[in-house]
Amino acid sequence: MKVATELPLDIIFSHILPRLPVKSIPRFKCVSKQWHSFLSSRMFAKTHLKFLQNDRKQNNLKLIVLSNTTPSNFCTIDCESPDDGFTSIRSLPFEASRENISLIASVNGLVCAGLKNVINKNEFYDLVLWNPLTGDHKVLFRTSSYKIKQRGFLFYYSSSEDDYKLVCITRANDVYIYSLKSNSWTKVLHRVSGDWIPSTALNEGIYLINQTGCQESCSIMKIDLRTKNFKIATLPLRNKATNNGTSKDVHTVIVGGQVRLFERYCAGDMLMIEWLRWPSMKGGRPKGTMVNNYPKYSSPWFLRPIHMMKNGNYLMHSEIGNHLCIVDAKRQTKQFLCSCTTRYEDIQIGAKFTETLESPNQYN
Repeated sequence: MKVATELPLDIIFSHILPRLPVKSIPRFKCVSKQWHSFLSSRMFAKTHLKFLQNDRKQNNLKLIVLSNTTPSNFCTIDCESPDDGFTSIRSLPFEASRENISLIASVNGLVCAGLKNVINKNEFYDLVLWNPLTGDHKVLFRTSSYKIKQRGFLFYYSSSEDDYKLVCITRANDVYIYSLKSNSWTKVLHRVSGDWIPSTALNEGIYLINQTGCQESCSIMKIDLRTKNFKIATLPLRNKATNNGTSKDVHTVIVGGQVRLFERYCAGDMLMIEWLRWPSMKGGRPKGTMVNNYPKYSSPWFLRPIHMMKNGNYLMHSEIGNHLCIVDAKRQTKQFLCSCTTRYEDIQIGAKFTETLESPNQYN
C-alpha cells in the first residue's frame, strides 16, 4: 500500500494555516503564488479570525502608544505580558501629528482614528480605519467635517450583514451610521433629545447611554437597526454619589451575550468596578451584581483600567505621571511598569486592539 507523503492542500489551507500565529502568516506567502493568493484572500482572513477568537492561548491583544513627535510614530505593548516592554517604533501609514490624532475605538483588529481640526479639537476633518499590524488603512467617505461629540462614537461588526459599522452622534444630536461595505452614511435619528453617548451593539441593536454628572439614575436607549425604532429605559444606579463629590461613570458592555451596565465609583479608599444586569428595556432595578475593586492610589479618577488580564490582574494607565502599571486586585498591590512622559503621548481610550489580518479595504 502506498503511503501519502504530502498532506492535501485542502487540509493545509483549511485546518493548519488558520491556526498559525498571525505574525507568522507573511512568511508562508513566499511558498508559491497559490499560497500567496490564498493567504491574501478575504476568505482566509475571516477563517483565521474565527480560529483566533476561539483560541485563548494566543496573546494577540496589544496596546498602541503614540510618540510625541511630529509626524507621529507608534509602538505597541502586549496586554497579557506587558513586562516584555515596547516593540520597535513604526511609522503611521497616514499623515498625522500628536496634536491632531485621536484613537477612537477598535474591533477585530481594525482601529478607528480621528484626525482633529486644529482650530476646534472637537471636530474631525477625517476618519481613518487602520490595521496596525498590516498597515492597511482607508480614509472614510465624508461630505463635510465631523462635528462629533467627544465620546460620540461606537465601532462594531455586524455578523448578520458581514459589515463594519460606525455610529456617530453629532453635536446637533443627529445619529448617523457608516457602513464600510457600502462606504456610505445613513441618518437613523434626527435631533434626539438628551446628552446621549453610543455605548455598545448587540443583535442588530445599538445601545446609547445618558448620564450627566453624579446622578442617581441613568437612561439607556436601544435603537433597532432594522426598524429604526427606539426604546428608552431609566435605571436606578446601585451606588448613590456621596455629598463630598465622589465621581463615577457608567457604560454598557457585552458580558456572556448580554448587555450589562458597567459602573465605576469611589468608596472610601477603594475604586470600585461593578457589573450590573437588568431584566429588560422596560426598566427595573438592576440585579445579578458582580463586584471588582482595586486600591485607588492617590486620586482614583486618574487611574484608568485598560485590560483585565487572564490571571485576574488589571493593566492600568495613570494619567498622573502618564505611566502604565499592573494592579493585583486580590493582594491590593501595584507594580510600576514604565513611564510614557518623555517618549510618548497619552495612551488613548481606543488604543487597545487585537492583531488580525482584517483589512479596511476588504470590500473594494
